[in-house]
Amino acid sequence: MSSDDYIAPSQPSNNDKYDIARENNIPLKEGYNGDLTAEQAGKIGGEMGGEIGGNKVKDLVRQAEQNLKQ
Repeated sequence: MSSDDYIAPSQPSNNDKYDIARENNIPLKEGYNGDLTAEQAGKIGGEMGGEIGGNKVKDLVRQAEQNLKQ
């Protein structure tokens, strides 16, 4: 596979985590957030990783399957 065949998945923007926090009523702010519980922090990271990371894995699997067919 050449580098021309690879399309990089979109990366989450810094605003995505604030949007997710707002949707889940989590008081995320710029700077120190040590007052968040592990559950709150996990909801933010989990939603970002679940949606974005999962799509990246799907793309990589799809590309590998296409390469095996060639």
